[in-house]
Amino acid sequence: MTAGEATNITVQMKMVSEGKMQRFQRKRTLQVEGRVFKLWNDYCERSISASELLKGCAAINGPPALNM
Repeated sequence: MTAGEATNITVQMKMVSEGKMQRFQRKRTLQVEGRVFKLWNDYCERSISASELLKGCAAINGPPALNM
């Protein structure tokens, strides 16, 4: 990443936080992120153990797809 690219990212983040620019997220990414945050919240509330958190994240992400 160049210094110019880093500056662009900083400016874009500021614009998003000020509501001057929108951040788009794919539906699938939003769903996966929601499931991970639910697991994290359950872990923080001590509803699940660290092991269960990791197993849940592994189940969500699954093994990588093989290119054939």
